[in-house]
Amino acid sequence: MVPTNETTTTKKPDFNKANIKKAIAQGKEMIKSGMSKADVSREIYDLVKDEEKEVILHVFQQGASLTEKGALTYLYNIKRKLNKKS
Repeated sequence: MVPTNETTTTKKPDFNKANIKKAIAQGKEMIKSGMSKADVSREIYDLVKDEEKEVILHVFQQGASLTEKGALTYLYNIKRKLNKKS
């Protein structure tokens, strides 16, 4: 195989948007107040539901204190529940 000099650039998500910062801050406050991680995730999802999957997972990890796998699971469950309502 012949190597090429082509490089692919991937667009990194912008984690500095106001809605993302707000979701993380609200999530941290809700965790401090004693809310469950599941409840916090459902609450902050509304603020970031139009963002890319990677961004939502980041917000769940930072705002709801979830692991990478936990964030993925919670996102899946939230989307599944919303699709059932439709």
